[in-house]
Amino acid sequence: MQQSAKRSVWIIAGVPISVLILLLGGCSSTSIIQAALAFMLCAAAGHDLVLRRIENGTVLAAVLLRVWELALAGIADPSIIAAHCASSLAGAATVLAVLLGTARIMERRSGTAGIGGGDVKLLAALGFCLGWEAGLAITGISSVLLVLHRLIPRTSRTSRGAAFAFAPYIAVASMFTMLFL
Repeated sequence: MQQSAKRSVWIIAGVPISVLILLLGGCSSTSIIQAALAFMLCAAAGHDLVLRRIENGTVLAAVLLRVWELALAGIADPSIIAAHCASSLAGAATVLAVLLGTARIMERRSGTAGIGGGDVKLLAALGFCLGWEAGLAITGISSVLLVLHRLIPRTSRTSRGAAFAFAPYIAVASMFTMLFL
């Protein structure tokens, strides 16, 4: 499939997924934020497939979505803002600790971290947005999806040491987590 077609497929797929999240969430502020996040993750997956890069702007946009959600929650009930902020920071810190610890172990054993910096930042941002439980679930599910996909024999496979796009796996795991967990 041509590179621009891969990107387009992911962007187009983001629309019905976002609508589904909105419908299931009753168009609440949380579901609006999650729908925007879902669409953004689909766009990031398409971009990563083509360029093997996750832009810092994508990570920043995800964090700003959560900050906006926190601001709305704080306006509605100022007494809960501290707990919600602490939860978001704990989510980012937990996911970062797990990923950086795993990358350090991988680097010692194989000479490479096995994950790119953009992937780490995006997963930490998802932990910030969705909480540590969802952040760890997304990290685990996306890793399992990657391993399963890499086990499928294909004729046009990139070499084992070559860079690969991890954002599509992150996007699929995020959609699963937002819809079912």
